[in-house]
Amino acid sequence: MHVTLAYGRTGLDVTLPDTQAVTVIEPRYVPGLTEERAAISAALSSPLGSPPLVDLIRPRDTVAVVFSDLTRPMPNDRVLPVLLSTLAEAGVPPDHITLINALGTHRAQTQDELDQMLGPEVRAGHPALVAAGRGYPGR
Repeated sequence: MHVTLAYGRTGLDVTLPDTQAVTVIEPRYVPGLTEERAAISAALSSPLGSPPLVDLIRPRDTVAVVFSDLTRPMPNDRVLPVLLSTLAEAGVPPDHITLINALGTHRAQTQDELDQMLGPEVRAGHPALVAAGRGYPGR
């Protein structure tokens, strides 16, 4: 039996012996948001249990934004532009924002991977990226 697993961007082809009992479980389809950017903006302006982000930030503050590495299926390229726009509305200049790629013990991302993860809008306006992690702090 031939199966293509959802893995990476193109999938992973696996061939299993015909003698092996195989059950393929398909995920339930959940439609995406029709107005994704508006939904992200609404979450930042009306968060649960907290004042809006613009009320927590002062103009000229310095801000660190931590984003996950490529091992996590986080749509950084869609969330970060809205977040950075909200910070700009609050008066935070771009040179007061540091983007931190949270790696844990994973390898650093290549420039091409960062371009893909963050999108051109974020990469053009915020070139300073700091790799966090690079070791195990325990024991």
